[in-house]
Amino acid sequence: MFNNNLVTDNNNNNHNNRLINQIHDHHHHHQHRMLSINRFNYKIQMMVVIITIVMVLQQQQSIIMAYHNHHKLIGVNVRNWNQVNRKNWPKQM
Repeated sequence: MFNNNLVTDNNNNNHNNRLINQIHDHHHHHQHRMLSINRFNYKIQMMVVIITIVMVLQQQQSIIMAYHNHHKLIGVNVRNWNQVNRKNWPKQM
């Protein structure tokens, strides 16, 4: 009787430990999947950001010149930025 109880307790403990380990492994599996998905999403977001920047810069080359020459453009009216950039373009190249 007493022995039987010990054996049963032992079996229960083993079973519980196995369950805990399974749950633990499963949790890690999900954690890892989420990590790789997040990394993947991050790459996509960075690509979208870069593509967007490239598209904007292609449309507005004056922004590039304003960025490179911002010290020269301080105090110049926004309206005149394109003019200034066109004037400075050959010198800069």
